[in-house]
Amino acid sequence: MPASINIQPQPFVPGNHQKLLIVLQYYNGDKEAAEDLATLIADLERIRNNQADILVFRRHDAAEFDSAVLTRLRDKFSTVHYERSRRQDASGYPFGPNQMWSDLVTMLGQKSGWYNNYYAFLPLESDCVPVRPGWISTLIEDFKIAKAKGYSAVGHVHRDPVEHMNGVAVYDTRIWSIVGGNILNGCNPQVAYDIAFRESLLPLAYDTPHIMMEYQRPTIRAEDLFRPWKKNYEPALFHGVKDDSARTAVRSKYVTFSDEKDASSRTVFTYEHQRPSNPQLALQYSLWSESWKSRGWNPVKLVLRDAASHARYKDVMATLNSMQFEGDKVRAVARVVRWLALDSVGGGLMVDPDTVPNNFNPTQLKAKTAILHPETDFGIFAAYLDKQALETFLTAVETYPADPTVQVRAPEYLFFRIAGLLKKPTLLAQFCGSKNWRDARIVSFNQSEMERADVRGSTVQAIEQFLRGM
Repeated sequence: MPASINIQPQPFVPGNHQKLLIVLQYYNGDKEAAEDLATLIADLERIRNNQADILVFRRHDAAEFDSAVLTRLRDKFSTVHYERSRRQDASGYPFGPNQMWSDLVTMLGQKSGWYNNYYAFLPLESDCVPVRPGWISTLIEDFKIAKAKGYSAVGHVHRDPVEHMNGVAVYDTRIWSIVGGNILNGCNPQVAYDIAFRESLLPLAYDTPHIMMEYQRPTIRAEDLFRPWKKNYEPALFHGVKDDSARTAVRSKYVTFSDEKDASSRTVFTYEHQRPSNPQLALQYSLWSESWKSRGWNPVKLVLRDAASHARYKDVMATLNSMQFEGDKVRAVARVVRWLALDSVGGGLMVDPDTVPNNFNPTQLKAKTAILHPETDFGIFAAYLDKQALETFLTAVETYPADPTVQVRAPEYLFFRIAGLLKKPTLLAQFCGSKNWRDARIVSFNQSEMERADVRGSTVQAIEQFLRGM
C-alpha cells in the first residue's frame, strides 16, 4: 500500500442481524463449475451456517442454476437469494465481469434491504475454492480486524501487471458510497475492473494471507494446495485454478474422505504455444479435450504463460536462441519449452493436441517416466515425465553446447536422447495408419505421419471419424 495514504480507523459494530453475503456469480460458460463450487460450499458446512447467506448472481443471458444445487445451498444457509444482472450489455471479457461487478456493487450499496442486512459481501468466481471447513469464519474475522483498522476490503494484493487488489475479496457492502463520486458505476470495457479501480480500492484494501490468488493457474496438486502460501499461512480461499483439481482435492480431503485427493493422477496435458488463428485448429483442441474427458481424464491445456513463469525459462531460451533449426523455428522451440510448462505444474502425462485415447483410462497409466510410443525422429507425441525426469531434461537443454552453424532437425528428440530418457519406451501409442493402430491405447493423428501412411483427410476429420467409431 502507498506510504502516503493515511487510513482513519473506524469501529466495526455490525448489527446482530447482519451477515456476510457470499455471491456466486456465473455465465453460461462457467455455469457447471459454479454449480460444483456451490455444492462444495454447502458440503463443507456440517450444520446450518448462521454467519452468512448466499446470493446466486447470473449474467443477464445465463441459464438458471440447477434446482438441486439451490436445494443443497438452502439446506445449509438460511437465505439463498437469486438475482440476474440488470446490465444487458454484460458479455465478453473483461466487459462482462466489469458490468456484473458494477451492477452488484451499486445494487448492494444503494438498496437498504441489502446493506442493512449484510455488512460485507464476497463475490466468488467459478475458479475459486474454499480450502478448508471454517473458511467463512476465517474471512469474517479478517474483515472485522481490517475494518477496525480503517480498511473496507480484504483480499489478495499483487503486482501483476500493476499493484492492485484482486476482485475476489470481502468488501464492505457500502463500498459504492465509501469510494463515492459514482466512480464504481462502470469502467473501461477493455480493462478489468480490479485494475481499472485500483487507485480507488488500494487505499481501502487489506492484504490478507487467508486469500491466495494465482492468475489462470491451469491445475494444482493437492500437496501444493494444502500448504502455507503467504506469510506462512495456509489460505482459506484459493483463486485462479482453472480445472476442477482444487475442488476435487478439497472435497476428497474434507467431504468424501476418498483416495482421490490429487486430480493429477487422472490429468493429461497438452500444449498451445500460440493462440489458434484458424477455426480448424481451435476445433482440434476442443476435440482433444472432449476425447480425453470421455475416457475419465482431466484434460488441461498448458500455454506459453505457464512455461514463461518457470525459473529456468530464460536459460532454456538462451540455448534455443543460439541454435539453428531445420524447418519452422517457432514449432521447434514450442516442442522444447512445453516441458517447462509441464514442470511448472509438477509433471505428468503430456500428449500432442492431435493425440487422443482409444481404450486408455487413468487406471492404466503407470506414473513413472516413459515415452509411450515407438522411437521416431519426429519427436515426442506422448510421454509421462515426473519432476526428476524433467529436471534432467531441462539441464540437458541448458548445458547443450549449441553450434550456430549446425541445423538441428528435431531438438526435442535430441535433448531427450542426451538426457537418457529414451531407454525404456512403453508402447501404448501409435500413429494413425501404422500397423494395428486401431488396437493402440493412444492414437496420434499427426498430419505428416498420416500422409506417409497414405491416410486421407485432415487431422480434424480423422479424429472426428475415429471418435464417432467410423
